[in-house]
Amino acid sequence: MAFCKPSASRSHKPASTFTPLGFSFSHIGGDAGPHVKHCQEIQRRYKSGISPYTASTPVSTFNLVLWHEDVYPTNPSDLTDYLNDILTFALYLQQTQNIPTRLMLTLSNDGDLNTETLLTAIENTMRTALSEGLTIGFQLGAYANLTTTTPPPTLAALKTVVSSLARTYPSLKYIVSCDSEGFIYEVGYTPKANASGLSLFAVSIMADIGSVGVSPLPSNVAVIGGAAGNPTWSPPLINVYEVYSQYTWNSIITSETNNATALWSSLTHKNNGKFPNTIGNASGSVPGWYAFSVECKTGCDCLSSQYFPPSKSNICGGVDVFGKNTANGGGWTLDFFLSFLKNAASTIKGTPTFVLYQSALLPMSWLNKAKDPLNFLFG
Repeated sequence: MAFCKPSASRSHKPASTFTPLGFSFSHIGGDAGPHVKHCQEIQRRYKSGISPYTASTPVSTFNLVLWHEDVYPTNPSDLTDYLNDILTFALYLQQTQNIPTRLMLTLSNDGDLNTETLLTAIENTMRTALSEGLTIGFQLGAYANLTTTTPPPTLAALKTVVSSLARTYPSLKYIVSCDSEGFIYEVGYTPKANASGLSLFAVSIMADIGSVGVSPLPSNVAVIGGAAGNPTWSPPLINVYEVYSQYTWNSIITSETNNATALWSSLTHKNNGKFPNTIGNASGSVPGWYAFSVECKTGCDCLSSQYFPPSKSNICGGVDVFGKNTANGGGWTLDFFLSFLKNAASTIKGTPTFVLYQSALLPMSWLNKAKDPLNFLFG
């Protein structure tokens, strides 16, 4: 059968690759059948400045945040491909699965990558995301010490990227995020990012951002950790609850592989009823977002493993959760994972927001599904 594939790929990358920031397909074998015509249509749309996806307005029972909390590949070419992979996945979720999706990227100086090169790549990715209708956000780093230099590197980076994007999008809306562990255990930042001080912590982060002249300011500060709901919390906080930090729940997730119907009930009714039903505040002014992890320690093949050596610590994650045994197409499939979220949303009042932690650990089987050219047109 005729089919299409990228005209060039590196040995460490999967053969089926689609990059929304620039690509070309070659025809291999046979006549120009329907598969090739689909690929040619995608090419035509991009050359004409049209999205390759079937136009649709996201209508979903839940929103999804594609979290990012990791270092970046140090080779500029790898960096471009890595960001394209993440962006493609976000676009697939929103424009073919009709799930309103927020793309998060880390502002980090880790590794040997030139800061200017990294920030330009992040800015270009976010600019494309905005043009395609995604919402965006910036992770300030898992262990960012915001008090060591003036201005702190991550906030200086935020100012650079936001200022540039705002010239194109004067009404730019975005959020920032922090990992609470980085501010409780690793650095001397006050107020502490623990449950009782989480609102004050978010206010302090917002003040720090304003103090270096970032404009416009973010709408919210999303803090990820293990804090359940607190009636005293107030904006601009968003509380992101790490479901994956409870190992009992992780074992339930892996034991219920692809059982999208039963899993949410299993999570909320097992383990002596410890699963929190409320993770925001009483009035609803502070949203609570459940975060589910695609980490993997057993049978792994993830985005990070395509760009980093196997010696990288926890290259696909530190525990087995939704990513377990996804190498070679096993484990939880993307379709069943999304069905699980839909089932979970049906039991929650309103339209919940779920967090997928995190894009560097995405199973390659999920990414390859999103990058299949046929899915761009038909979902």
